[in-house]
Amino acid sequence: MKTITPRELAERWGLSEGTLCDKRTAGVGPAWSKVGRRIEYQMADVLDHERRRDAELQIDRGVLDDKLLRVDEIAKLVGVSTKTVRHWSRIGQLPAPLRLSSTTRRWSRRAVLQWLAEAKSA
Repeated sequence: MKTITPRELAERWGLSEGTLCDKRTAGVGPAWSKVGRRIEYQMADVLDHERRRDAELQIDRGVLDDKLLRVDEIAKLVGVSTKTVRHWSRIGQLPAPLRLSSTTRRWSRRAVLQWLAEAKSA
């Protein structure tokens, strides 16, 4: 099995060896083994970790690309008053909002559009 050294992995990921060591100490990153005084990473473990990390980044990108809507934006989109939107939220008819603070709520644009499509088809 092909192995790589911490120096090679640090170069591959664009990190310093110290940062890689910190990640290893924190239990973050691919599995590693100690052979004598040397630390080695199995290439298969590195590739598996990179695949999982890339998949998580794609999910995060999807969430970050999703616009967050205010009550007035939902009201305009649906064609009702803000009072109606707040009522729908209170009774659980709208998708659950994201709580940005104790007084600030935002709704995922995707979730609202999906809810709207389902409501129209019902």
